[in-house]
Amino acid sequence: MTALRSVMLSLEYVGVDIHKKFCQVVELDENGSLIDEYRVDLCTEGLTQFKTRMGKDDRLVMEAGGNAFFIASHLKSHVRDVKVVHPAKTRSIGAARIKTDKTSAKTLAQLLALQFVFPVWVPDIDIQTERALLCHRATLVKERASCKNRVHAILHRRGIIYSGSDLFCKKGREFLVSSLPLCEELEKIQMQSLLRLIDALSAEIESIDCHLVNRFKDNVDLHLLLTIPGVSFNAALVILTEIGDIRRFPTPDHLSSYAGLVPRVHQSGMTLRTGGITHAGRSQLRI
Repeated sequence: MTALRSVMLSLEYVGVDIHKKFCQVVELDENGSLIDEYRVDLCTEGLTQFKTRMGKDDRLVMEAGGNAFFIASHLKSHVRDVKVVHPAKTRSIGAARIKTDKTSAKTLAQLLALQFVFPVWVPDIDIQTERALLCHRATLVKERASCKNRVHAILHRRGIIYSGSDLFCKKGREFLVSSLPLCEELEKIQMQSLLRLIDALSAEIESIDCHLVNRFKDNVDLHLLLTIPGVSFNAALVILTEIGDIRRFPTPDHLSSYAGLVPRVHQSGMTLRTGGITHAGRSQLRI
């Protein structure tokens, strides 16, 4: 491959089919002829070798999903262009009668050569890590809510009713301690375990919140979002990291489409049918 690179300096189209531990790569020349096909291990050493293998005039394409954004961010400075495309826009790959890693990567490269790909926005590393942390926080909140629901279930089974508004405030905790003798021994063990989990999860969520406040305390866009009634600090962070630079969207309709908040439309001839929202795009913006 090295000798071939030294002789052939023309544009190449590279299709990358990403999997959990490796990616299948197919390289085509500007005429669509096969140059090479190989696998790349998705580890630090494998990605480093992949970067050194690429030429400055190469164009890469891969489907969104998994760690595609991470790979694209690390390769974009070594090639002419990297495109991450929406899988729904490359349905010809999934509908093929013969589908292998090689054929998928080759089809991607061919679509790129024909300029028939629909790229999505690839956020920078900072936004990717911020999104991941917010997603982690949301998961912790869901797990804490699940633990609280199981505590309520134990009380419900025993017919124990708490008249207050928050079972997990100071007074609620005192009520739970006083209610433990009414539970079976195994239920007491479960209750105490759940309360320890709730405390641990709350501590982790608070730690993440402190980090986020320090990171975004001087962000002008965040403060503007907080002026909107009903938008909390964490909701504003989700909006900020999911949208990125608002100037990417030429009109409000484009932003609504990105969030999947526009209605479905099917028009053919004189027939026009509309339905619910498309649910396409970033689901986090619809929560």
